[in-house]
Formats: sequence, C-alpha cells, structure tokens
Amino acid sequence: MCPCDDHQDQQAVRTFSYSSDSPMMPLLACFSPRTCRIEQPQIDHPLVRGNPRTGGHGSSVRATWRIDHSARSTFRTSVIVPVENAAATVAELTASLKRAFGPEGLRHFCGALVALYDGYQTGHFVFDVNAHLDILGYARRSVNGAAYHHAGNVSAARETLRILSCVVVEQEYRTASSQQKIRLRILAASDDPQSYGASVLDWEGREIPEARILRQPLDDGTILAANPAWHSGVRPGGHRFTHQIRKIAQENARQHGIALLLGLLFPVKFRMNRGGPVRVRAQNLMSWANLEPGLSNRHRMRDLAKSRAELDYMVSQGYLGGWQDTNEGKANSLDRVYEIGCPHWLSQELRSTRGEDRTGRDISSCAGSEQEAEVVRSQ
Repeated sequence: MCPCDDHQDQQAVRTFSYSSDSPMMPLLACFSPRTCRIEQPQIDHPLVRGNPRTGGHGSSVRATWRIDHSARSTFRTSVIVPVENAAATVAELTASLKRAFGPEGLRHFCGALVALYDGYQTGHFVFDVNAHLDILGYARRSVNGAAYHHAGNVSAARETLRILSCVVVEQEYRTASSQQKIRLRILAASDDPQSYGASVLDWEGREIPEARILRQPLDDGTILAANPAWHSGVRPGGHRFTHQIRKIAQENARQHGIALLLGLLFPVKFRMNRGGPVRVRAQNLMSWANLEPGLSNRHRMRDLAKSRAELDYMVSQGYLGGWQDTNEGKANSLDRVYEIGCPHWLSQELRSTRGEDRTGRDISSCAGSEQEAEVVRSQ
C-alpha cells in the first residue's frame, strides 16, 4: 500500500484542465471501465425493427438503449439515438454503443477533453483524427516516407466520436434530497465553424427541424463542440475547472480502465473538497468505478483487490497523492473506509486558481451550492 505522499516530480507534470462542476459526475458515470452491458433498444414507431434507416428529414423516430454498468449503481443511463444518425442496423449500432461507452470510448472522450483544453477553452475544437490519436499515444507507422496511424485506429476514433456527438444521454441519479434526471448531449458536430452547435437535436434533446444531420463517421475539419451544461469555456460565470496529467489519455483502457475512470473523477471531487482528501467506503469506490458488486463473495473480493491495485497504480503515475485504509480491523472489507489523497501538484494548481475562473473573474458565488448539486452515495 502506498503512503499519502507525492511520487511525481512537479516540474515534469504536463496537465490539462476540464470542468469540475456536478454535471461531470453523471457524465463520467455513462462510461464503464469494462465491456458494458447494453439492452436491446426500445424503438419508436414507425421505425422498422432491425434496420433504423429512414429517408425523411426531421423525423422524430428514436431508438433508445438502456445501459446498466452495475445493478447497484446510483446512476441509470439511457442512450437515445436519432435514427437519422444511424449508419447501420440495430445490431451494428448496439455494438458501436458498447464500444463508445466502454473503456475505449472513455479513452476517446478523455482525448476530447485534452483537445478542448488545447483549444484554449473556447468550448470547441477542430477534429483531426491524426492529432486525436497522437493525444491518445498511438504510434504512427512510416509508409513511403510519411507517418500514418493504423487504419483500424483511425476508423475506431471516427466512429466513437461520431457516436458521442449524435446521441442523447438520459441519466437518472440520486442527490442529497431527491431523485434527479438529466437529459443532455455530450458533443455536437458540424462542418460549419459559424454553427458548430447545430444538430438534429439541441443540447437538451429537443428537435431543431432545420438542422443538418450527421450521418457518417467524422471527417477531419469537423467542429466538435462540448455541451455548455458540463463545459462552458471562458464565458463569464463559467464552470470551475480541475486538472489531470495529460498522459492519462494514453493509458491502456482495457488494462487500466478503472484508473482512467477514477483518474477523471477524483480531481473533480478534490476540487469540490478544496484539495482535501476524499473519504469513501470500499463498496462505494467500486460503485464509482461502475463495478458490479457481484453475486458471490469471490467476485466481490476479486473486484475489490483490482480496485486497490488500481489505486496503487494511480499513485505510481501521479494521478493520486496516495491512499490508505483507515479501518484495517473491520470484518467486512467492503465496509472499510479509504482516504484518498490529492496529489501535491494538483493541490498547488487548485490553490493557485481558487476563487477564479479562466478569465480571472471571481466565481466564488457562481453556480449555486455544490452541496445541493453534489451527487450523494451514502458512505
């Protein structure tokens, strides 16, 4: 077990910033560090089952998939796809959604967060598949003196970001006082820089009859815009930001999917906790990582051991400052409380930016009470 100290040379840390307000938590809960379970879609009439193709522009036909990463999760996720955006059969689209909201999709989303930061927090960036794969750390191969990314990686990147830019996510979750539901899009895509937010749906999922529809995998030069609900750029009163090390986007998502998901979640919680440590029950930590607790004690202990190993790995990479088990004597391992430490470099970043947004404007009174907005999982 690693002590709560800093294992990262602060001078060597290269970071990026991303939103740390409450909508980021249900957004991250859409993704699974493992292959996600996805139910057969509910298809609205008059869509022909088995092939969600329609010829009519502006049709209101929708296909809805339910994703349940964990039966005990605080979050319940539904993905709604406008059928005009469906470029394949229901079976093929289901497979695309499993990839988009699984560990590889989470890695591509992390790459989009880095690209948004590199876009100077304008809230959008120009998609270039080679630059995107460079952010994710994929190696290029030389062909006739030019360097190219592997065709399979190029295809997967275009398809995954296409999915993330055309679906509507509906999240049901618990707050401190009530059940809540949010309905939002993650990204929007357009080839027109003057209207990069245009799409068949607005940010809350309502139809825009005149909007252009994105039907094919993303081309280079497409403008990808982040939903202002979770990323408002540098506009006055904008959301507050946290930070993570850039190399997290280069993690092997299948091997370290838990580290990737928690590595994006914990900086949000550290920022909300003013850089202080986060205390969490072991069972809730597994829930944060969208790990099914399992039907047998053997499966629960296996996942718990994996979670602890991933915490150690995150400390070794500088994503966390350290962690410790504060209840070694408890009989039930899932009831033990872990204290997760903020890395020193992040504490420094949070202290230097506390009370200011990117414009230098005081935001200490913006965005309401975080205690009211914070998603609660009972400890």
